Amino acid sequence: VLVFGFFTYNAQVNMESRGIDFGYGFLSQESSFDVQFSLIEYDGSHSYFRAYLVGLLNTILVSVIGIIFATILGVIVGIARPEQRGPGIPEQLRRQKEHPGPLGQKMLFEKRLGFVRYRYQKPQQY
Repeated sequence: VLVFGFFTYNAQVNMESRGIDFGYGFLSQESSFDVQFSLIEYDGSHSYFRAYLVGLLNTILVSVIGIIFATILGVIVGIARPEQRGPGIPEQLRRQKEHPGPLGQKMLFEKRLGFVRYRYQKPQQY
């Protein structure tokens, strides 16, 4: 914390000696650069805040598009993958009837998560 405080104070003193303001006042100044793609109207005559807003909106747009494509790809891969998890839900429900109580619930939970690759056998009565 002391090191961070020292560097902050040092930066503030050096900026004041050069006549540079320390704060967010620059956000209202003209940015004088262009952005290739923006969802809102923007050119070099707008403020730095507007440039920041354009960058934020572009980031959100790319994130949403990436989430959509990743979801579509995940669904396609999930559907295309061959089934290796054994019996389906009706078989699992039948097993739960054979093993009522906590053991049956545990077996169903493990099977749904794919932890178990073998078949449960009904306990033998002696």
